Amino acid sequence: MKKLTKKIKINLTMLLMITVAMGMLPAQNSNLFKVEKEISAAAIQATEVNTISFTVQIGGQQLYIVEKDVAYDTPFPDFRLFNDGSGVLIDAFEASLTFYNASGDEIVLINILKEKTIDYERSVYSAIAGGTLVIALHEPGMDELQFQHYNKKGQFLDQCKVSEKHLNGISLSENENIIALSVYDWQQDLLNKSTLFLDKSGRQLSRIQAGFIRGSFSDEEDLFIGYSNRDCFIYDFSDRTVHFRKSSPKNMMILEAQLYRDEIIIIESEKPVLKSGSWNYKNPRLERYDLNGRLLSKTRIVSKTFSEYELQSTHEGLIFRTGNTSQQLVK
Repeated sequence: MKKLTKKIKINLTMLLMITVAMGMLPAQNSNLFKVEKEISAAAIQATEVNTISFTVQIGGQQLYIVEKDVAYDTPFPDFRLFNDGSGVLIDAFEASLTFYNASGDEIVLINILKEKTIDYERSVYSAIAGGTLVIALHEPGMDELQFQHYNKKGQFLDQCKVSEKHLNGISLSENENIIALSVYDWQQDLLNKSTLFLDKSGRQLSRIQAGFIRGSFSDEEDLFIGYSNRDCFIYDFSDRTVHFRKSSPKNMMILEAQLYRDEIIIIESEKPVLKSGSWNYKNPRLERYDLNGRLLSKTRIVSKTFSEYELQSTHEGLIFRTGNTSQQLVK
C-alpha cells in the first residue's frame, strides 16, 4: 500500500510549549480505520517549531500520514476521519479546515471565517457521521454559536446559528438528521449544563438538563448516551426523558461509555497520573447496566498501567484494548 506524507508549514513568533507525547486515538466511524497522533514538541524559542503527526491506518497497516509544523506556543490542530479513510485537519487557531482523500492527498483548504484571523481562544468542535462533517465555531465576543456542514470532499453544505455562548461537546447522528450539543452558562454563580438536540437546520427538538464531553447515538437512533469524566446519562427520544444518570466517585473517572446490545457499558478508572508527558491510568473497571439503569455486573479489569486505550465493537464482541493488550468484555 502506498505511503504518503503531507507536511504543511507555518512560521509565527510565539512562546514556549511544554513537550507532550500523545498516544492512540479511538477509531472514529469505522472499525477498519484508525488515526494515531504523535507530537514532537522540542521547540524552546520563538524561531523554532513543533510538529504534530497523524498516521491513518487500516487493519493495522499505515495508509497515509499528515504532518503540520506549528510555532512553539500555538495550539495544535486535530484530525478527524470519515468512514472511507479520508479525513480533515481542523485548525481552530487559524480557523481552517484541510480535507484529504483516502490516499492522503490534500483536496482543499477551507477558511471557516470570511476574514482569516488567528486566535488563541477560538474553539472549533466537530462531529462526523458517514461522509458529513459538522463544526461549531465560537470565539470571544460572539453572542451565538455558528454551525457549518461539509461533505468529505470539503464542499460546503449548509450553516445555521444557535443563541448559546458556551459549548463543550457535539455529536451527529448517523443519519445526519440530529445534532446533539452540550452547552453551559452561569446563573447566579452556578454552572448550568444543558444538552440541545437540533435538526440539521438548527431547529431545537428538545433540551435537557445534562451535559457531555463525548456522546453517541444508538444504532436505531432512538437513544443518546452522553458522558464526561464524571457523569453519564441516557436520553430516550421516544418519550423525551432521561432514563439513566450516573456520577462516578470522586476518586474515579469515566474513560468510555457506550450503548451495546441493549446494555449501557461504562469503563472507569482511578484518576490518571501525568508521567513523561502522558496520562497514565490504572485499575479500570467495567460496569454493565440495562436500559432502565439496573446494574447487571461490575468487573475489575486486570491491566497494567496504560496511557492508550480503546473500546471497540467487533464480530467477537466488545473488546477493551490498552496499549498492546486486549480483553474481551462482552461476547
